[in-house]
Amino acid sequence: QVLALTASGRAKWALRVAMSAPEVTSEVIQGAMEGVREWIPDARPGEIPWPDRLAMIEELRVDGAGNLYVFPIAWPSPEGDEVPVDVYSPYGVRLFSGMISNRDWVTAQADYLYGFGESETGDAVVVRYRLVELF
Repeated sequence: QVLALTASGRAKWALRVAMSAPEVTSEVIQGAMEGVREWIPDARPGEIPWPDRLAMIEELRVDGAGNLYVFPIAWPSPEGDEVPVDVYSPYGVRLFSGMISNRDWVTAQADYLYGFGESETGDAVVVRYRLVELF
């Protein structure tokens, strides 16, 4: 469920998707541990408080115009640098649903979202996105 709130904390609109979150299976834990062990070689699965179900939303971001960017978790992750996103207006109208090329958001200012990306030469760059056309 995604709940949009006003600055005062009042609910403006809610979106609920009738989809069950996948269970955390031993295969999921095993795959996650491979990544964890790159950073902590001695890590054990029992040391991590695993949830019963996987999360369905990876990130939420709001730009300065009040548009809500909902980044669902893609299982399995999509190939390449593109990730799925749904964008909703401050009034709950879906403006865009599709793929964009960066999800490493760090801030929102004015009606732009900023994040980190990588240039064709492999250098780190700051990426700026703005929703300019409604779909």
